[in-house]
Amino acid sequence: MVWATKKDFSTLIYNEFNLDKKSKVRNKALYKKIIILIIVKTQKYRLNNL
Repeated sequence: MVWATKKDFSTLIYNEFNLDKKSKVRNKALYKKIIILIIVKTQKYRLNNL
């Protein structure tokens, strides 16, 4: 299972439709943040269930 918050995804979707350049930069940063978050949380979950 993967836990990323609903707020992260709704912000991501909101930024997708927001086409000015500043929000695109924020969008990329948010993608990276969510990917890192998912990896970290998945790793912790795996370690707990060894």
